[in-house]
Amino acid sequence: MIILGGGIRISKTIKETNLLLKKFNCPIVTTWSGVDSITHDNKNYIGNIGVYGSRAANFVIQNSDFVLSLGSRLDTRITGGVPKNFAREAVIASVDIDKEELYKKRGLKIDIKINESLSTFFEVFNKKTKGLKIIKNEWLQKSLLWKKKYPIILQEYRNQKKFVNPYCFMEKLSKHLGKNDVVVADDGAHLTWAIQSLKVLKNQRLFSAFGNSPMGYAFPAAIGASIALNKKKVICIDGDGSIQINIQELQTLVSNKLPIKIIILNNDGYGIIKQFQELYLNKRYEAVDPKKGVTNPNFSKIAKAYGINYSEIKKNSEIDKILKKTLKSNKPEFINIFIKPNQKIIPKLAFGSPLEDLSPHLPKNEFLENMIVKPVNKNKNITESN
Repeated sequence: MIILGGGIRISKTIKETNLLLKKFNCPIVTTWSGVDSITHDNKNYIGNIGVYGSRAANFVIQNSDFVLSLGSRLDTRITGGVPKNFAREAVIASVDIDKEELYKKRGLKIDIKINESLSTFFEVFNKKTKGLKIIKNEWLQKSLLWKKKYPIILQEYRNQKKFVNPYCFMEKLSKHLGKNDVVVADDGAHLTWAIQSLKVLKNQRLFSAFGNSPMGYAFPAAIGASIALNKKKVICIDGDGSIQINIQELQTLVSNKLPIKIIILNNDGYGIIKQFQELYLNKRYEAVDPKKGVTNPNFSKIAKAYGINYSEIKKNSEIDKILKKTLKSNKPEFINIFIKPNQKIIPKLAFGSPLEDLSPHLPKNEFLENMIVKPVNKNKNITESN
């Protein structure tokens, strides 16, 4: 199987990557920063891997016998908190221009270290494998079965009546994006929901600061992207907390007449921090919601004060109508989307667990049926029921 990292975009080797992928006809997964290095309608694409990866993609990587990593540092957000458990029975080959990433001591076993630029690697590799094409791949078929069995977006999300479900929203946003649209996401749960469930097609971009995790990045980055693209429309996915870090730049939006669409996934607090406090601090919540000292301003009044069109979406059934109107507009738009205050990131990996053991945990028998590789500990982090 093949992992596509952020280095694919940086090295401008999308064309060469696609040539290699066609030859091998094997399962393909992406890292966070590599999420838009492949079109998600590619029949071999399984999903994103890592601590917020899809269950299907994580099963594929953990049960593989050979892994080729292209342009990824394979940091702990991708491997999990215990790197030695990552693809533990596979031969791992990694191509990285940075020698330090290949040889640093962190517990990750890299069997074949290729310290070279991706452009040079592809030039040599594609010549050496000229004429090669694998037509039938049973491992790919197994991987696609996992993808079908464990979708990220569940029907219950679509049936939700109160509040907007963020996974359902990303699904619908994907259908409204144009051929060359650029999406910039801030750090937080909204970035995770976008990476997990936004469907990126040819010439579309989804990017963020990724592993740097700076709150407040997306709005100024969207402004920069729009200006660099000759005042092109850019979609900014932000949170009710992170937008406030640079909210004064609404004036930049207005004065430069930038058609940026600010989409706020509003859970009335710092949802991802609250989820961490629930998992690791026994629900000792601090500074995460109105009860603990974090409140939001009236975004409607702020948008109107700057003369920016303002819209609200309070349930799934309103998504299509508002997106159709706002994304076609040639003006700045502020879209406030109300999601559940306790909305969780699903699935998610607990620190220290191997990638295959995502929460919510599968029933024990089902989990074991999916494992070709021997589990790290059959009794740890596996429940009898959900």
